[in-house]
Amino acid sequence: EIKFTIDKKVQKPTKGGEYVDNLSTTDEKFAPTQNVNFQLVVSNTGSKDVTLNVVDVLPSYLTYVSGGTYDANSKQVSNQVTLKPGENKTFTITAKVVDASQLPTAQSVACVTNVARATNDSGISAEDNAQLCIARGTVAVQPQVPTKSIPNTGPEALALAILPPLGAAGLYLRRKAGL
Repeated sequence: EIKFTIDKKVQKPTKGGEYVDNLSTTDEKFAPTQNVNFQLVVSNTGSKDVTLNVVDVLPSYLTYVSGGTYDANSKQVSNQVTLKPGENKTFTITAKVVDASQLPTAQSVACVTNVARATNDSGISAEDNAQLCIARGTVAVQPQVPTKSIPNTGPEALALAILPPLGAAGLYLRRKAGL
């Protein structure tokens, strides 16, 4: 049986960022002329060897840098791979965001989808995509500050814990006294 999958991810724009399925408008954004790394993992999930043509189509506002054979007319990056059953292969494709003058002027953020497809000789294919967003102006990425420790809670928290039983006792005594 011939079965295979492709998993497409984009690397977050922070230096050494993790690879994720998609980056939306609420996530970090890429800046003009910044490199964008994509990761494609092709896996043979069937029981026979499979030879695949893996094609990645670069979206608008991205230009090719490295990671396969590039066709400028179709904006496609191609790689060939033969996989044994249970085997997988990872490809990294690097593109670059165009200059700010080539981005749409009507919007401050442009989101694009990058599509990748793996196809065998029989025409069987698998497809996945990854979305990213580009900010027209400069992007200030704030580094994450790790928390070193959780603040201590002191004895003042104990005083707060005793208030509800005291309040209940006060209400009880007030009712008993007929006030």
